[in-house]
Amino acid sequence: PEPRSHTCPTFFLLLCTYSPMDRVNLALDLHCVPEMGEQIKFAQEKGYNALCLPLAHPRFERRLTSGPEFEGPFTRTDMVMGSDEWAYVVGKLSDWIDVTSADVTQRRNSEEALKQELAWASHLSLPAVMLTLRDGNTANLACALNPLLASSASLQIWIRLPLAVPQSESDDQQQQKEEEDPWEWWNQLRLLCSASTRLGLALEMTGDLPAAERLARWVGEPVRALIFPTSVYLTNAKGFPVLSKAHQVFARRIMQFGPALVVSGSSKHEAGIAAYGNYLLHVYRSQPPRNQIEAFAQGYEDYLQMPLQPLMDNLESQTYETFEKDPVKYAMYKEAVLQALQDRVKTQGDTPLVLMVVGAGRGPLVRVSLEAADQAGARVRVYAVEKNPNAVVTLRTLQREEWRDRVTVVSSDMRVWNAPEKADIMVSELLGSFGDNELSPECLDGAQSFLKPDGISIPCEYTSYLSPICTPKLHNELLGHKDPKHIETPYVVMLHNACRLSTIAPCFRFVHPNPACSSPEGPDNSRYEKVSFKIEQSGLMHGFGAYFEAVLYKDVMISINPDTHSPGMFSWFPMYFPIQTPVYLPKDSVVDAHFWRKVSRTRVWYEWAITSPAVSRIHNARGEANFIGL
Repeated sequence: PEPRSHTCPTFFLLLCTYSPMDRVNLALDLHCVPEMGEQIKFAQEKGYNALCLPLAHPRFERRLTSGPEFEGPFTRTDMVMGSDEWAYVVGKLSDWIDVTSADVTQRRNSEEALKQELAWASHLSLPAVMLTLRDGNTANLACALNPLLASSASLQIWIRLPLAVPQSESDDQQQQKEEEDPWEWWNQLRLLCSASTRLGLALEMTGDLPAAERLARWVGEPVRALIFPTSVYLTNAKGFPVLSKAHQVFARRIMQFGPALVVSGSSKHEAGIAAYGNYLLHVYRSQPPRNQIEAFAQGYEDYLQMPLQPLMDNLESQTYETFEKDPVKYAMYKEAVLQALQDRVKTQGDTPLVLMVVGAGRGPLVRVSLEAADQAGARVRVYAVEKNPNAVVTLRTLQREEWRDRVTVVSSDMRVWNAPEKADIMVSELLGSFGDNELSPECLDGAQSFLKPDGISIPCEYTSYLSPICTPKLHNELLGHKDPKHIETPYVVMLHNACRLSTIAPCFRFVHPNPACSSPEGPDNSRYEKVSFKIEQSGLMHGFGAYFEAVLYKDVMISINPDTHSPGMFSWFPMYFPIQTPVYLPKDSVVDAHFWRKVSRTRVWYEWAITSPAVSRIHNARGEANFIGL
């Protein structure tokens, strides 16, 4: 039987999920705990391994700044549990603490009580404490929290706030409440606290969820807990508590970041409070299976990587092997080559066609090109051009054992190779996450000299895309580096704990064959674009997500643009262009972004800045922080 004499009527169940492990740790959080020993034993017997409880008695509103000094202990001793047991406790700050009160005495008393309880939580080495935020008046709270956040303590502070402001009985007050936005409360507090990584969120679900665009912003925030009041549950046909479809969708979206899941309030169903927790376990465990991209990216979410520099560096075997596992990309290339060969056969009949694979790597494009030729019934002479001498070893082995006289292997940089004949079709796989960031324009312009005047380039066109994003996790990681160059360097990253703040817009575009190659001045691959974004919902911008679309041939394309992403293709993660100082974007504002692609004799680099709604510095000026070697 449950020890009812030692619990209050209102309590809630805390479920802590830790990603990426498929494990849910259950913790019982009580409104008050007169006998901790019995409650710990009860929790262990029931399978719980953590507790969430007030740091002091909820009704003990002590006076610390006026009246006679209270000499007794304000809470129980730390010796009621060992330090290993305290490590499984999330503390709750007293609800009566109000550091924003207009009453000077109450405010000062609350400030002292806040310091006292936070100091006690730090003394106990608790992993986190929970603090409720009731409105957007956060300045004095931030001032009170900053000394602790700046200390060496490791205590995390979870800011509890509702997804929507609670309804009011007054229509006028309700209209005012609807205009309030809890995200604005949170954003003001975290900015006042210098975006401390020790601040997290405990989001409380409300019966009526906000609009989808408001909910989407939380995907980019550090949500440490999701709180489910029993009042938001519905009742299914069997009498058990369930959540609406909308609540389930949002919950699953946040669950992927491994927050704690909290059931709050007294049971409203005969099945008891455990039924609410069991249902959340069901929601957590019934998430749809990972798709191909998610499975490939598992473990790499929000992992910042320097972009490849295949011109300056020779890729390793493991890198080739990883990219060769992508079946979608090569299926699209095969289809593009097939259509190009079929069109070429129509005009040239039975004349052998010359097909050159430039940047052949370990030969996957050579293989699909030969397969396409067989399917089209086309006679082809294939050249495999590769500058990496280590990859050439593999190409020559394949030539000797598999391709034989159908393929000629050339160990050379495509830009300087003196080809014995001109190509009908030139196939390449030189695209980076931003389209041109692995120097495809420079390489293909150099190789265009051995493409026939009416020759076909696959790909024939590619465009880079941008969108402002909120990603405090990545931004804080870059700020944590001692070298300031990191915040002015673009990275390849599988964006996970991030939110797009506007629609995706095009930036740079390149076409091949490049008509400028035949001009007296030659090609100019430097670029400048001003890209504007309309902000539908306020947010905090930490930089830009970057993507590309490529037309291989006619209507055959590949894309990592989230709006047009090639299903199942995982060869490229997006890029992230950070900005040094996050920028607040008001609703209905316009972001004016400026991007440059700079080219010198020996290198290529990007510069970027914004001029609205705020003005930033030009990042990576002169390529001092990052460049791509030619």
